[in-house]
Amino acid sequence: MATLPVPVKAFVPVQRYLNHVYRPDREYVDGVIERRNVGEYDHADIQQVMLLALLEQGRPHGYRAMQELRVQVAETRFRIPDVCLLPAGLRTPIIRQAPLLCVEVLSPRDRINAMRERCQDFLRMGVPAVWIFDPQRRIAYTLTNEAFTEQRSGELRLTKPPIVLDVEHIFAALDVTD
Repeated sequence: MATLPVPVKAFVPVQRYLNHVYRPDREYVDGVIERRNVGEYDHADIQQVMLLALLEQGRPHGYRAMQELRVQVAETRFRIPDVCLLPAGLRTPIIRQAPLLCVEVLSPRDRINAMRERCQDFLRMGVPAVWIFDPQRRIAYTLTNEAFTEQRSGELRLTKPPIVLDVEHIFAALDVTD
């Protein structure tokens, strides 16, 4: 019985990645261009709720929420979180300073273990916390260097800046039909 060859992903130099336009944008991991699972309705809904909530609560403290912005997590790694929280004055084409928070929303094809692996890049960069939202199961996960927790209710908190979000309120956006 013949076996099919395993496709080899071509090495792409960092500069080629940075100078190429991808639609939708793609991540870069150690010379390999990686596709991202993007927007279906529930994903977009939770992403929007998080963006607006973080803008509202972060702005009075000098922070700004941004969506789908390239973050250089290591010399040869660029990730694109769904939402991140940054100091308001930080305006660079690519973020090279650790955000205060990165938020990921699972798409139906995403798996939590694969997402945890991606999020480890943010933690290694110095991001204090990563929040992952699973719209299908209505679970929020918090990743820090110390712990991985899951919540179906209660609050997600950052201390600096002071951000408090109610998990059930975030997922209630999925029930709005207008």
